[in-house]
Amino acid sequence: MPDTQQEAQPLVLACALTGDDLAARGEVVRPLIASHQKLQELEDGYAFQFPGEPEWIHRVVSFVAEERACCPFFTFELHYEPNLGPIWLRLRGSAEIKALLRDQWLTQLWASELECSRVTQDQEQTVKSVGRVARPTQKVLNGGQD
Repeated sequence: MPDTQQEAQPLVLACALTGDDLAARGEVVRPLIASHQKLQELEDGYAFQFPGEPEWIHRVVSFVAEERACCPFFTFELHYEPNLGPIWLRLRGSAEIKALLRDQWLTQLWASELECSRVTQDQEQTVKSVGRVARPTQKVLNGGQD
């Protein structure tokens, strides 16, 4: 019986995509990763929780299939909670792979979350400085008619 295990080869920690292809892939990866419900740091990577609905199963499985082609150094694990619960995507690997995830994926995610939080706080401050917004009266809702 042939050995189905791959021989250990050094992994190159670089995405196979470059230029426009890499930028286009980032436009898929960032929104997906930003949509996680929970994030857990693992000893050798990170786990991302996503909703358990069928559309999310498709999105996460498609992500893994495409990411395996361009970033073969990741170890991907999918865990489906019982009773149609959430999906956990675990991205694992060496200490260098974990650092790459933290530095290139999570740092961008946290920076964008911080920016969104800052914008939301600025909007809340504007509302507070303007004062309470009144509900429209029935006359306004009826186009000026009583």
